[in-house]
Amino acid sequence: MPAVARYRLIVAGVDFSEPSRQAMMRALDLGKRLRCPVDVIHVAQEIRPAVPFSRLNRAIAAELQEDELEACEKQLERFVPKKAGVRVRRRVLMGLPNVELLAYATRARADLIVLANHGRTIGERLLLGSVADRVLRKARVPVLLVPGAAKHPRRKSSAARRR
Repeated sequence: MPAVARYRLIVAGVDFSEPSRQAMMRALDLGKRLRCPVDVIHVAQEIRPAVPFSRLNRAIAAELQEDELEACEKQLERFVPKKAGVRVRRRVLMGLPNVELLAYATRARADLIVLANHGRTIGERLLLGSVADRVLRKARVPVLLVPGAAKHPRRKSSAARRR
């Protein structure tokens, strides 16, 4: 019988959407079952000054960034259940979500990354890209994609249409 993999750390990326809540809950459940901690990560968008060589614009951007990080930390605190049954660390990072998630997972030596797959259409994925797709392509550890609810209702079966 093959040995069961020993997980030391699970990283769950969240964007505060319902699909990411479901993915986080899956990560917390896995952490509880496998007796390993879960780091819940949110990546805030970096705010850059409109005119980078202006000292005033840099100061305003820095203040806005600080406010954004503080707001995200509060939202993450509310987003993650208080009693998860497993040790949870909450982290707010700044930058591009796929880049920061992968860098964090590497630094923390994560054994698994858990993300939501938002169920976007092919056209939306081609135009916008997907954090999950980018993480999946570049990750050096397994990635668990938890499917989100599809945006578009399924077609009715032929029996339902005949009624």
